[in-house]
Amino acid sequence: MKIILLSLFLFHSFSLHALGNKDFVIQDNVLVRYEGNEEHVIIPANLGINEIGNEAFVHRRNGYITQNSVLKSVSIPIGVTIIGNRAFNNCLRLENIIIPSSVITIGEAVFAGCSSLESITIPENVIFIGKNQFNSCNKLRSIYVNERNVMFTDLNGILFNKDMTTLIRYPSGKSGNDFYIPSSVTSIGDFAFLASSLERITIPESVTCIGKGAFELTKIRSIIIPSGVTVIKELTFAACFYLENIIIPEGITSIERWAFFGSTGLINITIPSSVTSIGEEVFIWEDQLTDRMNLINITVAKENETYSSVDGILFNKDRTVLLQYPAGREESSYTIPSSVTNIAYKAFFGSKIGRITVPSAITEIEERAFEKCYDLRIVVVSRNTIIGRYAFPRNTEIILRD
Repeated sequence: MKIILLSLFLFHSFSLHALGNKDFVIQDNVLVRYEGNEEHVIIPANLGINEIGNEAFVHRRNGYITQNSVLKSVSIPIGVTIIGNRAFNNCLRLENIIIPSSVITIGEAVFAGCSSLESITIPENVIFIGKNQFNSCNKLRSIYVNERNVMFTDLNGILFNKDMTTLIRYPSGKSGNDFYIPSSVTSIGDFAFLASSLERITIPESVTCIGKGAFELTKIRSIIIPSGVTVIKELTFAACFYLENIIIPEGITSIERWAFFGSTGLINITIPSSVTSIGEEVFIWEDQLTDRMNLINITVAKENETYSSVDGILFNKDRTVLLQYPAGREESSYTIPSSVTNIAYKAFFGSKIGRITVPSAITEIEERAFEKCYDLRIVVVSRNTIIGRYAFPRNTEIILRD
């Protein structure tokens, strides 16, 4: 009897539908997995599903998500209310998807990596759209929203919240070089302009919040941050290879880690007096082809009470910690000031220096302080200085002195 009941339970809760529907794995009215290999998929209405499960259409290899290079179109039936996280992640050839009006929730990163998707329409009843929704959708030109939707809207295919106070997503494949953000906008969402081809973006003074990674991988050449913004969040301007000029206003209190990571076009940057926190790896770049930034000068306002600069090199206020030596500088040798007692993590990352003289006052060189300094040949340092792991390249000659 126990065996029969267990068999009935398993058949009810988890089954492969037969007779033409054998490719759809259903569990408790959730499409858990599509096991077919068709280019064009129409999910049958008679399956009784109300949810597309997490990662339902992704391919896996050894437990990891891999590219689905077959699926081109999907039609979701009326009755489905939820599209789960990453449901169509990395479906590289997906060009068309029909989302029914019954859908209320579109989970996180549902269409991320759908690099053939050119347009999508958000139906009228959707009240939640997860983050990272259209990352790596490089051909996406338009995100349309049904005009009856009460939570979201679009302007020329650009996704906003309903009252247009938050710019959620500018499609990466949308053509044009210039964009003026509407004056109604007070917030720019995380990764809002990720990988767009825009060269110039004008941000209105109404904006007080710029999200994480908002301009990452864009082609912008210059940017003026509004005076009401207080934080430059992580990855905000990461890999902006063409960015040459940025104005950071008074009022910015924090520059988070990786904020300018890989923005190799920057030559000079000025830190205003209001900044009290600068994260790790803000001004460096690591890539297989080039490991160096072109940054030459980091200038800190004299009134700043947390940081200072000497000849374009970033220190803490009392100059006991050397925080960042700009990698674009051309000096073949450098003598660290005698006030310094600590060289920070990745402080000289990718620099062109050939010889470093470390004063005896330095008690610690943090790990990876001189990582990717391929030209560094000689370091003169005290025997009493604590040297962190991987502080120097392998071919560096370290001369110890008393």
